[in-house]
This record gives sequence, structure tokens and C-alpha cells, in this order.
Amino acid sequence: MTYAAVEYSPHDGQPVELYRFSSGLRKWLYTSADVSLIHQTETYEPYPLKRGAFRQTQELAKSGLEIHTPRDTPIVSDTVASPLLDVVMLTVYRKHRSDAEVQQWWKGRLDGVRFEGGEAVISCSPLGTSLRRIGLRRPAQRQCPHTLYKTGCNVLDTAYSAEGALASHVGSTVTSTVFATQPDGWWLGGKIVLAGVLRFIVGHVGDTLTLSSGVPGLAQTADFVVYPGCDHTIATCDAKFGNSLNYGGAPWWPIKNPFSGDSAF
Repeated sequence: MTYAAVEYSPHDGQPVELYRFSSGLRKWLYTSADVSLIHQTETYEPYPLKRGAFRQTQELAKSGLEIHTPRDTPIVSDTVASPLLDVVMLTVYRKHRSDAEVQQWWKGRLDGVRFEGGEAVISCSPLGTSLRRIGLRRPAQRQCPHTLYKTGCNVLDTAYSAEGALASHVGSTVTSTVFATQPDGWWLGGKIVLAGVLRFIVGHVGDTLTLSSGVPGLAQTADFVVYPGCDHTIATCDAKFGNSLNYGGAPWWPIKNPFSGDSAF
């Protein structure tokens, strides 16, 4: 039978849903069924999930989806441990137990998580909302507005990265001899990927880095890839990355505003 035939049958419908949260190479796969289900070679594990109704309105911002789940659901634990550093996408699939056909019912992105009593509520927005947002404007400024390693900056992150394994970690502090190969502050403002989990670097002294937050369940000797940071001044851009031709700021602008009405101008 086809999905439609089962869906519209008087008695044969046994719907279950699949929830695929993904961010880069990381993914969280859950199903509302009471057993594990496989879709496109990926295994969806049963978790208590209760979603709100799918809605279609004239305002996309009011077409969000909320999913209630226990506080200890892994994706909730990950978002509590650290603010969302990457976009987390959600795709909801639907199928019937008696039929193999799977339908995609909803696609969007995770906005945040809040707690209500013993439950966590995952708030999501439909994918179309990202297309209706006003783009970021680039104001003129002395410091560079480019995001390090992204468009405009154009520095190749792999050219400055270093790999290794941690010696140890406690909370948001990680240590490795790799970090000590560069002077203090070299990695400050950069990023580190620990067993596939991204964190920002807020401190660097010797062989120790302080991260924006810890990583739950991280092995003591986890593998990592670390990338140096930038303070967005032209001196650092030139000396550290040799990238002054792509510097996006205007460091030679006068400090005094000539349009402020000051008689000195």
C-alpha cells in the first residue's frame, strides 16, 4: 500500500513521526514510536515527544512549532551546556507502521529551548522565515567587521589550524601541549572543535585554553582541531595572517567626527 492509501483508510492508519535535528556533522534522531526506526540508513531512537499542531498562516513568524520533551533528552542537554553556536535544522517525517513510505511534513530551524516544570520546550521556526529577514547592513567603522575565516576575510582556516588530543579537561578548561606551541593569546578569540562539538576560545595561557563553555560527556583525551583568533585590528591581520589586503575596516579614519558641528573643522 502507499502512504496515502493507509492515511485515508478507516482503520489501517498507525502514524509515527521521525524528528531529525542536525548541525553540521552532528545529528540527534528521535521518533515518537516505541521502537527504533531506520530511515535512509539512519536510526531514530524512541523518546517522549509531543509537538504542537502544524500551522499555516499569512505570517510565517506565527507558524512556529513547539516540541515538548523531558529535560534529559540529549539535544536539550547540549543546548543548555552552551548557547547555539551553529544553526540546528529540524526535519519532521511521518510514516505508518504498516507502510514503508516516508513523507516529509515540516522543515525549519531550532530557535531555542525553555523549561516548563519538568519538561523542556523546543521552539522552532519554519524554514521560510530566514528568507524574509532583512539582511545585515555593513556600517563603516575603524575595525574590521568581517567574520574570521568567512566571506570577506577569506583567510583559509585549515592553513592556520592545529590538531591533537587533549591531555585533560576540567569544566570549560582544556589542556594540550599543542596549545603551548604558540605564544600566550594566540588562540584567544578563535575556535576549537572537540569530538565534533564547536566551542569558542575566551582565554589562552601556555598549554591551557578556556572555552566559552564545557562539553558534556567529553572524553579526557578527546581529539580536537583548534583555530587561532583575531582581534580585528589591521596590525594583527597583517602580522598574524598576512591578510591586510582584505581588511574590512578603515583604521586611518580620524577619531574626531567632522560632522558633529565642532568648530575645529
